[in-house]
Amino acid sequence: MNPEVKKRLNREEPPKDIEIEPSENRDVKDLWSPCLEIIYKLREQIEGAEYGSVVGDDASGRIPTLIIGNAISKIYERNGDKSPQILFLAGGGGELKTEKIVSYLEESAARGKFDIGRKVLLVTDFLVTGSSIDPILAALRKIGVEYDVSSVSSTRDESYWSNTLKTKAAIGRGRDEPKIYGKHHLSGVYKRSDEVTSRPFKEFAKDENEAQELINQSRKDAAQVSDSIVDYYEKRLKDDKDFK
Repeated sequence: MNPEVKKRLNREEPPKDIEIEPSENRDVKDLWSPCLEIIYKLREQIEGAEYGSVVGDDASGRIPTLIIGNAISKIYERNGDKSPQILFLAGGGGELKTEKIVSYLEESAARGKFDIGRKVLLVTDFLVTGSSIDPILAALRKIGVEYDVSSVSSTRDESYWSNTLKTKAAIGRGRDEPKIYGKHHLSGVYKRSDEVTSRPFKEFAKDENEAQELINQSRKDAAQVSDSIVDYYEKRLKDDKDFK
């Protein structure tokens, strides 16, 4: 594994007083193609409203989750189906965190924030070893919830992940880490492996207001990407009779 990738995978939290580079918001828009690919590959499940919840693997999986989750919501709305719940879990932590995630999901279900009776779509940004999503998937299995897995990119192909995870896997495009990877100032959060949910990233920036503005902008960019994906998807659905 690339040493820099390994370093990022193992990093618990960002350094203090991070300088922000606003130009990197382009990296959100670069998610258009791989997220569209995922929507295409899962169109049968989406059109059938199979997913009751879309769960994001924080931290840099947050933006792809918002893009894909909001796109699915719009398609559901067109079909008269109830929008899926969208929630975020901090990946990693191994077996010790599985029980914490189980409790969190059960509490979320009791508050109407997680649909425990329907399939989950798990969204992550970069699948390498699968260790980040393992405790999340283990928790879903413990409470009897079926799931599919999607990732913006991966070092391995879909057949590997489908066989390994024993479920449907949808990979966007490419084997390199996506540009969004590790950029906490765009996702707006950072994660600790021992915690179920992520923490606000802006507390680590030199200027909290500047950091919040960039986070807000990345959310707007994500919404635009999602809208564009749905527009393209709907046009393809209408124009191409073989696209079903």
